[in-house]
Amino acid sequence: RRTAPWLLVTLWPTLYLLYIGTWEARFVRHTLPLVPFCCLFAAGLLSELQARWPRGAPLVTGGVLAGAAGWGLALLAIYSAPDTRLAATTWMHAQLAAGTRLVVEDPNQLLPLPDATHPAGMYQYGVLAVTAPDSPAKMANFAAVLAAGDVLVVPNRRWSAVLPHDPAFPATGRYYTLLFAGRLGYTPLATFASPPRLGPLTWPDDSAEETFQVFDHPTVRLFRNTGRLPEATLQALLSPNSGNLAR
Repeated sequence: RRTAPWLLVTLWPTLYLLYIGTWEARFVRHTLPLVPFCCLFAAGLLSELQARWPRGAPLVTGGVLAGAAGWGLALLAIYSAPDTRLAATTWMHAQLAAGTRLVVEDPNQLLPLPDATHPAGMYQYGVLAVTAPDSPAKMANFAAVLAAGDVLVVPNRRWSAVLPHDPAFPATGRYYTLLFAGRLGYTPLATFASPPRLGPLTWPDDSAEETFQVFDHPTVRLFRNTGRLPEATLQALLSPNSGNLAR
């Protein structure tokens, strides 16, 4: 009878955690059912601390409550700011003239988001099939699209943070490395991010679990083609045998 109440609050979350822990893809949203139990465990620990260390317990309890409230407010700030995709769309519609040739990733979020006033046809699009199998033809297409583009849109880190670590995409990984190093003639134009923040303090979360950061508030990066490198130069840079990556 003494252990029955403990079993009620420990057995189910333990079994659930063991179950979801076996999945290959573990998304943060799947841990949400465990949050109430974690709160109960924390409250129980603080209660026990109060009974055993009455002089210091209020300080620890205050710190725990302040930390929980502060982190909650920092996360709330993400959703009190404009969605990064909408902010990027507004900026692009205001700053990029009709007819600008945008280089976009396929498959990925298309930005700027079209609306009745700004149909998708107001811009020209060059498409990088980043998830297509790596091949010389793919890199040749990348070089042609990049040479003709005006502004490159990286709407999130879905591919830029994953494909460089996939051994099946060495050429695509090389492309992203050269791009972010400024070696392809494209330089940063604008960045739209909404990380957790509390007053002047911010916590960059670009490495957070994908379904939390990429789905909710992705960091959108725009690059302008300032170098105007010719197609042949780009193709040489993107070639696996060029040796330009380490320079």
